[in-house]
Amino acid sequence: MIQCDETRSQARNREIARDRLVELIRAAAVLSPLLAIAGGAMAKARALWGGVLMLLACGLMYVAYGFNVGTMFPIAFTGLGGVLALLAGKPDEPKAHF
Repeated sequence: MIQCDETRSQARNREIARDRLVELIRAAAVLSPLLAIAGGAMAKARALWGGVLMLLACGLMYVAYGFNVGTMFPIAFTGLGGVLALLAGKPDEPKAHF
């Protein structure tokens, strides 16, 4: 739909940008649970990588789904798990990864 003060090319550019945003949200919706599960599985063996993946998944969940009652707990617990994995370092070794 063309507004009164824009040309056809501006309307087309706005439509393309909206389509790209929809594709970004769809990709984030698919990747965020995968990264959360992979990060949780890696947290014991490679705490730094697992924590980074879980925090990335937390951000992608927020972008894809927003923050509401249905997403409050997955976002909060994925973020908490990521932070704890980063703070843990190597659980079986006394030396941390930092």
